[in-house]
Amino acid sequence: MTTPSKDEAARLIEEFLVANPSPDPADWKRLIDSHPLAAGEIADAAIAWGSADSAEDDHADAPVENALFDTLISGVLNRVHQRRNPLLDTARQRVATIQGPAARKVAVEIGIGDHVSLLNGILVGRTAPPARIIAALARRVGLPAAVLMELFSRSFQQSEVPAFKSPDGLPKLLTEPVSWDHAVRALRLPAEETERLLRLADPE
Repeated sequence: MTTPSKDEAARLIEEFLVANPSPDPADWKRLIDSHPLAAGEIADAAIAWGSADSAEDDHADAPVENALFDTLISGVLNRVHQRRNPLLDTARQRVATIQGPAARKVAVEIGIGDHVSLLNGILVGRTAPPARIIAALARRVGLPAAVLMELFSRSFQQSEVPAFKSPDGLPKLLTEPVSWDHAVRALRLPAEETERLLRLADPE
């Protein structure tokens, strides 16, 4: 059994949404269980669908639904982690092509400007990027955002004693990726540029 192509996965998700116009986390989980080789694409679609729902849903039970959704995505990423996934190998190769000399151009393309250190931090998993930056990177390399998220998570876990220079100038050991806010402020850029970069984390 081979991994479905992107077009096949898109058709699968489209058919699922036609049959389930208001899917809940359990529906997404059943789809993933039925098509494990398309887990990356399904997770990406579930994330996008869940984000849209959370933006529109003001019901009191939203936190509960969001918690269920987060649990679903966490489970999907754990499953991707546990099994050999060709998409991760592809992601690793494609990310490698935007590191080094190409990084400055890519940073500008995705909206970071010429702050290559921010992009490098994202690509090695040490900086948690805003959703729009992950989406831009996903478009740039032609892969689902969920696959990039998993790749960056693995890169962070495998890095040797990761450290980060905090805004107060003192190095600190990392136990989890640095927030976008802290990564931006640590650059000590002019106020206008700092605010521009911070706004990248605002909801679109």
